Amino acid sequence: MLKEHPKGIMVMFTTEMWERFGFYIMMAILVLYMDSEFGWSDSVKGDHYGMFLGLVYFIPLLGGYLGDKLFGQINTVIAGSVFMLFGYISLALSSAEQLVFFISDYF
Repeated sequence: MLKEHPKGIMVMFTTEMWERFGFYIMMAILVLYMDSEFGWSDSVKGDHYGMFLGLVYFIPLLGGYLGDKLFGQINTVIAGSVFMLFGYISLALSSAEQLVFFISDYF
């Protein structure tokens, strides 16, 4: 069955699967994490949640433009996967004492 599909379809599927998995997990627990780990007020949590959600929808526009004009499709998917991996790692390393890892997820 896989012989009929393009060669890169498994890479694209795996990348998209982990991106969706991470996005929905992040949306489900982000505010709870900010409350339990950092003890921020509702307004600060809302600001960070809104910033994260805004960047989720804005950054792909930039990535798509750079992918089309500069890097190419394959390099863009690889770069996106690497950024996603570093984002997950920095979130895992974040704590009240190491806030820089949490804030670095936005950039």
